[in-house]
Amino acid sequence: MILVTGITGKSGIWFFKRLAQEKSPLWNEKFRIVIRNKSKGDLVCNDNLSIEKVFGDLNYDEQKLEYFTETVRGFRGKGKWSRSELIAVFNRMIPEFNHKETGKFLDGKM
Repeated sequence: MILVTGITGKSGIWFFKRLAQEKSPLWNEKFRIVIRNKSKGDLVCNDNLSIEKVFGDLNYDEQKLEYFTETVRGFRGKGKWSRSELIAVFNRMIPEFNHKETGKFLDGKM
């Protein structure tokens, strides 16, 4: 599943148009798109895509943001990190993220 933010803005629209123009293999993937509560999610057409729309606002928890910042700073300080460490950070930050490992990667698909 590919997470896309900013879908109702210029960059999100550009992203999908580019995928269509290039007939990218990503076109066959599942997409989860994040739409602000005040945005018009009905403007996003599926174009025969597998799209899951998630509505939410940009509110954040100061303690979680501090945890994220310090954790990433620690990764950078060590100069290395693992995929599982990054996924654990995102799952803690965004419990609804609910990442499921499929073993598929975007490398070489764009």
